[in-house]
Amino acid sequence: MAITRSARRRNWGEMPHDLLVKIFALLNFLERMTIAAGVCSSWRAAAADDPSLTKKMIDVALFRENAAPELTHTRAQQQIDLAFARAINLTGSQLLSLVFDPLSDIRDKHLKHAAHRCPKLEQLVLPFPNAIKKASLNKSFQSWPNLRSLSIPFNGFLETTSLYKLAGSCFRDLVVLKVSTYIFPKHHFKAIAKFIPNLEILHLQCHVVETNFIVQQLSAMPELKHVYISCLEFQHSTAKRDIRDLGSSINGARNRNKLPSLQLFHHCNWNETECEVPQCNLWI
Repeated sequence: MAITRSARRRNWGEMPHDLLVKIFALLNFLERMTIAAGVCSSWRAAAADDPSLTKKMIDVALFRENAAPELTHTRAQQQIDLAFARAINLTGSQLLSLVFDPLSDIRDKHLKHAAHRCPKLEQLVLPFPNAIKKASLNKSFQSWPNLRSLSIPFNGFLETTSLYKLAGSCFRDLVVLKVSTYIFPKHHFKAIAKFIPNLEILHLQCHVVETNFIVQQLSAMPELKHVYISCLEFQHSTAKRDIRDLGSSINGARNRNKLPSLQLFHHCNWNETECEVPQCNLWI
């Protein structure tokens, strides 16, 4: 009996899942999302069997690292957008951690898509929000009631006090806040203490930190356990202040039970290429 052409034709969609996983392991993450995941449902399932996705985490930095260097910025961004959309669709409601690297060109559509597909998110690391409108942040934040960790850099495009208020109202279980900005004035401490009083870990990364009444503001957060400050300069009123003076003030407050829960106060210079404490990296 003659073998028909259709019988001889291999059905790539029926390849064993384990074999597909082994083949896709030879591809980088960007290739798995943009090429393999676009073929058929069985290939998408195998592409989703990736260490990053099985950990319920998406790190957009992986997309940028995997992009071909010869591509134009526009073409590379198109690939990243496609990979992001497919990774979000594959993980869906299982995604717990979403990390945007500092160079990510993130716009309203990315946040809206993540908010729609990933309601169980617990950790969000945002890039410098140049193209993100406050209305999009507001709507997206309301979609993540389980969020426990938020990292956000400010660069003048967003009003910080109102964003602390928004985070405090949307994220009732928020215990980790990481902030990057040029200067961290005392009214930031006041806003955090007012709107996110149950914070346990506070990490600041900036050039200048104003230390006026810092102990008073930190003491308004009774659950605060760890404080990490990465900065170039401390200022007290119009004068610079030595970190040893600030450390002495905080230790004194701990001894007087004004900071009863505080277990760790750590400072490092933002210029230091390596720090002994990994938590000083804002994008972790």
